[in-house]
Amino acid sequence: MYCQNCGHPNEDGAKFCNNCGSKLNYDSNANNNRNKDQETTQKLRPVREDFRENINNNDSRNTHRNYKNEKVKLADNYNNYLGIKKVIITVLIIIFIIVLIVGAIRFALIDNKETNDTVGGEISSNKVSSSLKNESNDFAKVLSDAKSLIKNGEFEMAVTKLKTIPKSTSSDYKKAEDLLKDAEERAVDQLVDIFNSGDYEKAESLSSKYIELFPKSQDIAVVNDRAKEELGKDDKENNKKKSIKERKQELSKDYDIDNIISNDLWDKNGNPYYVEFYKAEDFMGKDLTVDISVGQLRTSPSIKSEKKGEVRRGEVVHPTKVESDGERYWLYIGKGWISSKLVTGEFHKE
Repeated sequence: MYCQNCGHPNEDGAKFCNNCGSKLNYDSNANNNRNKDQETTQKLRPVREDFRENINNNDSRNTHRNYKNEKVKLADNYNNYLGIKKVIITVLIIIFIIVLIVGAIRFALIDNKETNDTVGGEISSNKVSSSLKNESNDFAKVLSDAKSLIKNGEFEMAVTKLKTIPKSTSSDYKKAEDLLKDAEERAVDQLVDIFNSGDYEKAESLSSKYIELFPKSQDIAVVNDRAKEELGKDDKENNKKKSIKERKQELSKDYDIDNIISNDLWDKNGNPYYVEFYKAEDFMGKDLTVDISVGQLRTSPSIKSEKKGEVRRGEVVHPTKVESDGERYWLYIGKGWISSKLVTGEFHKE
């Protein structure tokens, strides 16, 4: 008798199921159907179990196959990793060996160079030492010769010799500097004596020469300036003493004075200045004749001043004041100012 609840087989006549405790129903048709169903179920159970086992076996085989594939992949990846690692290690070893070789070669070259430098340095040192001894002897002679030249007043030759001694020879260079100072002082004393003797031309000429030898000497520059100043005074005094005629004769050697005067070409094309050729003394207190048809009489000594009247050719004027504007002289003739060019011929054609 099968239990209608759980299907458990029980002994015939049992009232309750030994498995689930349910009450057993002994209805013949119903029970027969149930028994058939139970039998069918019992028959199919092994088949189901076999099917399930097959499924489980297939899943197990698939899982095992996938695991095996994964294991193969992992093995391949690991082998690849080991291969790359070996390559990297090999490259590093090669680089290390190359570095060692290069370092050894470089060390050998440096050691060889130091050896050569040491030997060469000793040879060079000996040569330099010998050369310095020779130079020292040469410079001693230069210093001696320069000293004699300075005593004799031959400063130009002495300076030329002393300037051949380089700064690298500190001791000899210091001696040369001292001799140059001595030469400068002696040159100044010589120039002062010449200047005080009144020979300004020689003082100027010689001081100009010494300025080139001793460009930093202020004393020599002062003597030179004073000599030029005295020479300028002499030239002015001499020029004052000369007449206009004498001055024209002197300038005629280099200029066409008549052309300059008649066309008023003073201070043009390299010609001399009007106020340098003529002097205020040429007009002051002199009786002068106007040499222009009609000239302007002005209120003040300026070309821009107002016109006050006129002067005419042949009129004699007697200036009592003379002033220069850099281009001409202005002459005060009592009734006003006229340009000195009205009496020196620049406007003769007008």
